[in-house]
Amino acid sequence: MADYHFVQHLPDLIQPEDYPGDPMGRRLRFRIRATEEGVELLGDAMRPETLEKLLEALDADVIEQMLCG
Repeated sequence: MADYHFVQHLPDLIQPEDYPGDPMGRRLRFRIRATEEGVELLGDAMRPETLEKLLEALDADVIEQMLCG
């Protein structure tokens, strides 16, 4: 199971104008890049539990999460 860390900031990949176009909240967006530490996968979802399940299925060691409010 992944180790969850809460962080102060993560870039938004889904913008407010995206919500009206997806009333069911199914949208996921990803940014993948290679870093010196390995592969970084940044994801954003209208429904966080969907994204968490996907990242855990990919065997992520650490999942950084931002509290929204």
